[in-house]
Amino acid sequence: MSTPLVVAVVLNWNAVEETIECVNSLLNSSYKNLQIVIVDNYSTDDSVNIIKKIFPNTKLICNNFNNGYAGGNNLGINWALSINADYILILNNDVTVDTSMVENLVEKLEQN
Repeated sequence: MSTPLVVAVVLNWNAVEETIECVNSLLNSSYKNLQIVIVDNYSTDDSVNIIKKIFPNTKLICNNFNNGYAGGNNLGINWALSINADYILILNNDVTVDTSMVENLVEKLEQN
């Protein structure tokens, strides 16, 4: 049985410090089949350049306009679906997660 692919979608808009903390917590996850996509919702600060520099191997989608919370997350969801994600985790960028959170969620989902 293969390990399900989980894609975490993190939406950023002019809050790069929070996004960095969120993504770092995901990168420390004990769950190994986890991919992260950061969607920048047309930030007017230097978020995009900072994210590219700090997370060069993380998928970054840059919106050409602020598409709102749902629209921004939908870009990340559509990308996750395009790579056949088994599960999609939507996280506000001001959230940090425990190292075992994703693993625990997948375990419960797979049991049901």
